[in-house]
Amino acid sequence: MNNREHGRIMVIRLLFFFLSAIITVISGMILVRKLSLAEYAVYQVINKRFTLITLGIINVIDIWIFRDVARLYKKSLFASIKIGFLSGILLAILTYLYVNTINGDSIVGILSAFAIFIYSLWLVALNVLEATRPVIVSIHRFVTRSIYVISIILLVYILKEGIFGALSSLLMGYFIGVILAYYWIKKRVDIRLSEVHSTNIRDLLDKNRITTGIFRGLIYILSGLDVIVVLNFIGNIVVSAFFVLKLIHGIILEAFNSSFRYLQYAGLKGESASNLISLLKLVLAIVIGPLAFMSIYSTHVVYLLNPQYEWIAPLIWLISIQVTMDLLSSGLSNILMGEIRERGSSEALSLKMYFRARFIVTLSYLCYVIVLVGLDKSNLIAIDRYTFMILWLLGLLLSSFGNFISYYAVKWFRSIMPLKTIARNILSYIAMYSVVGLLLSFVIGPRSSPSVFFWEELSILISPALIFYIFYLLLIIFFDKDVRNIILGIAKTLMNK
Repeated sequence: MNNREHGRIMVIRLLFFFLSAIITVISGMILVRKLSLAEYAVYQVINKRFTLITLGIINVIDIWIFRDVARLYKKSLFASIKIGFLSGILLAILTYLYVNTINGDSIVGILSAFAIFIYSLWLVALNVLEATRPVIVSIHRFVTRSIYVISIILLVYILKEGIFGALSSLLMGYFIGVILAYYWIKKRVDIRLSEVHSTNIRDLLDKNRITTGIFRGLIYILSGLDVIVVLNFIGNIVVSAFFVLKLIHGIILEAFNSSFRYLQYAGLKGESASNLISLLKLVLAIVIGPLAFMSIYSTHVVYLLNPQYEWIAPLIWLISIQVTMDLLSSGLSNILMGEIRERGSSEALSLKMYFRARFIVTLSYLCYVIVLVGLDKSNLIAIDRYTFMILWLLGLLLSSFGNFISYYAVKWFRSIMPLKTIARNILSYIAMYSVVGLLLSFVIGPRSSPSVFFWEELSILISPALIFYIFYLLLIIFFDKDVRNIILGIAKTLMNK
């Protein structure tokens, strides 16, 4: 495939991931307004942190499943399913024990445990689907999110079932998602037990592959422990505020981060890193404008979610920078991993140094959070909740920067993409997107003060936000030749068809 075709696929994926993000924001607004502080904190720990830990455990080996299946090594499929099933059982037990301890309601614990078990199967299915049907996977995510959001509206908003309705919706969305994913996989890949050979299992359990997978798995696991530490020792007010602050940004990050997996897929299929950088820039251009707008009108954003969290509105700009750094490092990571096209121990050696550097950054961040919590509990320093949140977000931002420069620990990566190349071809454009977004935000924005009423605030914010985004995209297309060429190329491809 040429760059135009890759661009077309990337844009289709972005469209469905973006639609998934939009409808997920709707469910997020309902949850933050309808759940109590304690319920919202517990739900988000399950939805955002236990799922991250699950992802980490599965990724110890499942990192290779995607790469193998993308290169048509079908024997990895059943090994992947077994990993998901066994990991799911273990994590379901741990989830039940933890939730039962902090919440005290056995039904909430059981629902949480089942949700995590199904999520582990969903992750494996999504991984294989990503490697075999890169466009269908974006449609799959949209369908799964739609089911989840409809369930949230019915169970939480209409029937007012609280955390029970929220967890039931999560479980229902993942369960139907698993069924759909395996149906679509079966249509593309002929799965037969006779194809699972012992040589494939030995390949998966190669020492270097396991070591690399452990580093990558630990990155996710440690990343999921920060909120758990804060919830246990500081309380649910700060944790709830943290997730409200990250609600829209986190959904944007999740949606567009998922689209970056295609960069690795395209690389494994032979696409050059220079062409994939243009696709990375396209995503960053799409995302940075809304982040700039939300940073300028942060109070309106928080009032749209829940006015009682007004005190965290000034911190949205920190999250915007952190999300930009995370998207950049994720995009580069997938491009570079796609450039490693060997199979077996040699590819693991090429990735081990990179993930080891990322592991050190993540471990340092978790230690920072533990020290911060320790200082707060020791009363050696007076830390109010606002100061604690600032220090926590600064640590998160530093870890995102550390993830960005982690690739520099690997000589082979540096030779493919030197820092000056990144500065010239990506960082300079990020600066341009940010300046355009910030300046335009001052010209086009809401003219009324924030309202505590949801629909009134939505009417105040939505029109200027849409007008801003249209003009922002037009300016970016005008100034950025690469983005303009990709969009024009996609338009020509569609017209020819």
